[in-house]
Amino acid sequence: MAAAGTAWAAPDASRVALVIGNSAYAQSPLVNPGNDAAASRDLFTAAGFSVQTLLDARRDEMLAAIERFGEQVQRPETRLAVFYYAGHGVQQDWRNYLLPVDAAVQAPDDI
Repeated sequence: MAAAGTAWAAPDASRVALVIGNSAYAQSPLVNPGNDAAASRDLFTAAGFSVQTLLDARRDEMLAAIERFGEQVQRPETRLAVFYYAGHGVQQDWRNYLLPVDAAVQAPDDI
């Protein structure tokens, strides 16, 4: 929630944000990602961004949201895009991966 007296800008279609906060992992739950994502969402909204927010997203939800966001970013009217992620991530072979809450990683091939 915004602090008292915070001015909220109207959503601007040229400014888009995707915010994902994953906390509810079965084997290693996290405390802060949901709170961090909500705070970031509120800041982007106050700044006039059109914001899509996912909390505790499964793989299929993350993929669909990222695909929609990619389409938004490529629109000619989009001038500013922000992707914010809080949750577990891993690196393998110098590549970074964001983990959905339903990730079941037992071996490197699972990533």
